[in-house]
Amino acid sequence: MNLEKKLLEAACNDKKSHDVIVELVSLDSLSDYAKHLLESISDYYLTDTGATNVDKLLLREILIEQYPKNHGELTDILSTLGDTSPSNVIKEIGNLRKKELGRELATELIQTPDSQKVKDLWAELNNPLLSHIEEVQDAGQNLEELLTNATDDSQRITLYPTALDTRLSKGARHGNHIVVFARPNAGKTAFVINLVRGLLRDGRRVAYFMNEEPSQQVLERLVSRITGRVGANLRDHIKEAAAESKELMSRLYVRDLSPGTFKDIYSLTNVIKPDVVVIDQLRNIRTKEDNRVIALEQMAMEARALGKEHNALVISVTQAGDSARNKLVLDDGDIDFSNTGIPATADLIIGIGTNEEYRNRGRRMITIVKNKLGSEHSSFPVSIDEGLAKILSL
Repeated sequence: MNLEKKLLEAACNDKKSHDVIVELVSLDSLSDYAKHLLESISDYYLTDTGATNVDKLLLREILIEQYPKNHGELTDILSTLGDTSPSNVIKEIGNLRKKELGRELATELIQTPDSQKVKDLWAELNNPLLSHIEEVQDAGQNLEELLTNATDDSQRITLYPTALDTRLSKGARHGNHIVVFARPNAGKTAFVINLVRGLLRDGRRVAYFMNEEPSQQVLERLVSRITGRVGANLRDHIKEAAAESKELMSRLYVRDLSPGTFKDIYSLTNVIKPDVVVIDQLRNIRTKEDNRVIALEQMAMEARALGKEHNALVISVTQAGDSARNKLVLDDGDIDFSNTGIPATADLIIGIGTNEEYRNRGRRMITIVKNKLGSEHSSFPVSIDEGLAKILSL
């Protein structure tokens, strides 16, 4: 299809595309008929500032009034304009304009490298509209591919224990943000170690950032979970334990943060390129914000942004407040210093509750506090072997 025709179709069908087109396209580069039509489309939007597209019947009347001598040709062109993808047209126009500017800039650099025109051409070439032109895409493009990826179970990240995973009909995926919270010594680290062991076994690459417990202590517990060796059985068989856990541990990258910043986490994640990022704990990360509620919200937003930017599943660990003491079923109001900020950033929130009876029986209550990965919001008991950091479905 003629580019001028596609340009006019996009301008008619979408006001925002029209605005981009008039900034990128010189009227002098168009034929007289295309120039007149684009000018009339611009006048239409100036007159009806709330319009998102052009009423072609009304534009036809405007053309008859504005161009009495050649309105026939203009209205004939208007009648042939159909639907087109505005984003594709903008890309095509933008790429042509970048090529034109590149040729002009090359000529000027050879002839007059220090001229003002060189500076002007360079500035135009770096216009954000041109710099990000490839990012323009409407939702209809590649829709089949997007839906295939969204429903592809091979893209699903299994979570552990299995009683949790079966309640997540849509599954966890790259870019999701999960928040795990509980009172001190309620089993947060054991839960995360059990989960990480499953992720490593499934072949996932995991970056584990910690600022709560020493990394050496967490690594020892993870080796115990992988090998089933604990206490003297681990200390007396270090060589065997190392050999038994080596394959899984080769996919794990552990970094101590003391307490660290999100800048540190971003930098290391960029190098590691993990499938999953664990931040233990979110509340300890250093920030300039003194207000704890605001600080936690900012950190949770950073965690979510990290997952989006690096296409990784992010698991943030934080504390439950005093309201969760000796409480089995937790809710978002039990998150320390936050019942809005942190929950708003999460796709899945997991609360770990316990009381004296459950501690004595080696159990914990898992509550799905928020679940955008499925429809179920429920609580269910699990067994816990704290020595092995082993959590099993009941």
